[in-house]
Amino acid sequence: MDPLTLVAVAVIVIAVVLSAVRRFGFTQMMILGCLVVFFLEVFDPTGGIIKDLSFNAIYLTNGQSIYTTFTSMFVHADFFHVLFNILFLFMVGLALEDRVGKRKVAIVYVVSGLVAVVVEGVLLGGSNTLILGASGAISGVMGAILVL
Repeated sequence: MDPLTLVAVAVIVIAVVLSAVRRFGFTQMMILGCLVVFFLEVFDPTGGIIKDLSFNAIYLTNGQSIYTTFTSMFVHADFFHVLFNILFLFMVGLALEDRVGKRKVAIVYVVSGLVAVVVEGVLLGGSNTLILGASGAISGVMGAILVL
């Protein structure tokens, strides 16, 4: 991993830890984490952040870099990808967090994101395709608010 990728990993860890603190909401920290990681991506000339933190469908067969099932939720392909993910997370995530609390939103977000990455990896059948973005996690949050 190059130094900029390590900074992105540190940002992800800090966002997750701060979301566990009472004063900081989970939704706000995920939004901030995604934005900072995207900002780092913009200034990454080698594209190492996307290569190192995105999930590759082949990882399901060879078992390497499994941590990317989580880190891929913070990496986005372009400005509109991150913009719309953030917009939907802001609109739906904050409402759900107010209704059920940040712990339950965090569980829904993380579990939905992990399931989405693994299912897409299975559907891609071990190809060498990168999977990135928080769309699966946000879809889970949207589904939870629809159920409520």
